[in-house]
Amino acid sequence: MDIQPKRRQTTEWESTKGTIHNVADATAVVLGIKKKKVKIKKTKIKDISRGLAEVAYSMGETNDPEDYADLITEDIFEAFKKIEERQAKQKKKDNRSA
Repeated sequence: MDIQPKRRQTTEWESTKGTIHNVADATAVVLGIKKKKVKIKKTKIKDISRGLAEVAYSMGETNDPEDYADLITEDIFEAFKKIEERQAKQKKKDNRSA
């Protein structure tokens, strides 16, 4: 009779510990602006969106400023992600031709 050692179940944290993607990458965008790297955090976008949502609420554009701020934040963050990807592709293209 063979006795097998018990396999230790790994948690979700342990299974993703060594991956390339981390939380900081998921909540920030790094853009190249005038040959400088600018890191834009999602929390800063959220802060600005809250102010814009309050303005929209006072103008009667929305009845739920918190929900509206979340929508604005996601839209702006997605747009910045697309710009980041486009810049990365352009940089790759420039490096190949150089």
